[in-house]
Amino acid sequence: MCEEELDIDRITKKKKLVQCQKTVQFACLILKRQISNQSQIKEKCQKQQIQYQQVCTIKQEELCCALSFYHDASLMVVSSKKLIKVFQISNCQFQLIQTLNSHQGNVCCLKFMKKSYRFISGGQDKQIIIWSRDDKQQYFCEQQLKGHSYSITCLELNRSENLIISGSMDDKIKFWILQDEWIQSEIFINHEQPVQALSLSKSEQLLVSCSNNVILLNQVINQGDFQVQQIQKIDLLFPIYRISFINNNIFVFQSSESKLQFYVKENNSLKFFSGQEIQIQPNKQCYQYSPSIYLNEKDLLFFKSGQSINIIKNVNDKQFIVQQSIQLKAIESFIAISEDSQYMGIWDQVSKEIQIRKAI
Repeated sequence: MCEEELDIDRITKKKKLVQCQKTVQFACLILKRQISNQSQIKEKCQKQQIQYQQVCTIKQEELCCALSFYHDASLMVVSSKKLIKVFQISNCQFQLIQTLNSHQGNVCCLKFMKKSYRFISGGQDKQIIIWSRDDKQQYFCEQQLKGHSYSITCLELNRSENLIISGSMDDKIKFWILQDEWIQSEIFINHEQPVQALSLSKSEQLLVSCSNNVILLNQVINQGDFQVQQIQKIDLLFPIYRISFINNNIFVFQSSESKLQFYVKENNSLKFFSGQEIQIQPNKQCYQYSPSIYLNEKDLLFFKSGQSINIIKNVNDKQFIVQQSIQLKAIESFIAISEDSQYMGIWDQVSKEIQIRKAI
């Protein structure tokens, strides 16, 4: 090889070496940025971290399967077998002001409306009751909705509060539309097993529901003629206890596999696919009631798993981080969160009391 060819070879090798060094430097820069982003996310979560501290307890000997706070945290309703207790809240003081007795079986679901002081309840007596308040601020049964053939397991309301969605042990999801009064729509969704939970997306155009190990995703058209159309069915190998939309593109469910599973919608598609998983405290058993709760304004997800209440922070819809786990004494436990996230109510079968916790 002549001297000129050797020079060319050396120059070529030197260029390759320089290029390789630049590639390594670029990769190191990307890695540093990723580490920095992770640190910033962690720091942001720590600054925004919310913790709940117990401030009082309310003795509750009878089974309490459901709790709900009014949106301004001035009222709380709790079930007590087939009764409903109404508490007035002022300066962390909870005063029992009324006991309601219109259900013939245990009350399983409670949900306050926001545009009025009304709330809805569902029970093992197969009926849904609309509760309203008179001029003396006393609650009364405004209307009874009968259409299911077994116990009510879950309830959902749209923002306009003219649509109630109910799930039941009779394997069906039914729709109730407000006209002069509430009427049952002829449209329903049929699961092959009892409905465990359901949730509306933020746009209210998608409804996700689960029964044992099956998830159904339906498109809801609530303009003009009311319609529901199934767009996806997801079969799993394990039971599902609760499910909730995070936004229009993400929903999450808790399974018996001791994990929280997020499903994400692909671009330009209505279909959802498996995304992030969060391993949670192992639970051999869990209780079906006590739905998961997502607070949009706070980006916080609350859900029960076995004997623990878990609080998850949503970071830019890309990462979900456990902020706090509250350990309870029994799997038969139920929670409610006020809309401003300031109050948490918890009842469990062992302590037989409602723990009132406040955000600090």
